[in-house]
Amino acid sequence: MKRLRFLTNLLSLAASFTLLQTKALAQAPEGSAAGAADRHRAMLNNYCVGCHNIRARTGGLELDGLDLRAAADDAQIWEKVLRKLRGHLMPPPGSPQPPQKDVDSFVDWVENTLDSHANGPKAGYVPIQRLNRTEYVASVKALVGVDVNAKDILPQDIKVEGFDNVAAALSVSPSFFDQYLTAARHAASLAMGNPNPRVSNVKYSITANQNPDEPLPLGTRGGVSGFKRLSENGGSRPALSGER
Repeated sequence: MKRLRFLTNLLSLAASFTLLQTKALAQAPEGSAAGAADRHRAMLNNYCVGCHNIRARTGGLELDGLDLRAAADDAQIWEKVLRKLRGHLMPPPGSPQPPQKDVDSFVDWVENTLDSHANGPKAGYVPIQRLNRTEYVASVKALVGVDVNAKDILPQDIKVEGFDNVAAALSVSPSFFDQYLTAARHAASLAMGNPNPRVSNVKYSITANQNPDEPLPLGTRGGVSGFKRLSENGGSRPALSGER
């Protein structure tokens, strides 16, 4: 009798514990990783695991053995799943489809999980690098088509083991920044040209270039024709000799 009562109490306690665990899972907050993983696992079991399991292995994919709580351990597999879901390729047409809001929630959750637990190789630190003077001159030539002498506008760069394009050595001091501004002004002035060009006069002798064996064209004066600006009355007349 005591054993029966003890067993009854033990089973009741186990049932109560299971009920409380189920209730806690149903009421798990949205931000709870465990609760969210179990909710998304339920969607996978209902719509995906029927084909992508260890027996069927449709498409060579097994989802029943993967732990969503450790999604970062199988990041490549979950990335493939996300690509199919984003493209609305899975579940295939004709199969039961989960609500779109559940799919969007699953995609967002997996993306955030993978991004926050990235365990792949990390790139090293690369400092901000300026152009050395050779690269600066080449860039000026490519941008504005102006050739400048690197030695005339910028100082020699520091070399590290024979290389002058090492980022760690290409620092920028206030004085060097001033030199860069001066070089930029010089290149800009060459590209724009002189706003006040030099004025010059050139005379072309008509007589020296005339061929006496060939008749001059009609309507010309000494082989030259031209028109002045409109006269005051709105008409125009041929330019006379000596007029401009």
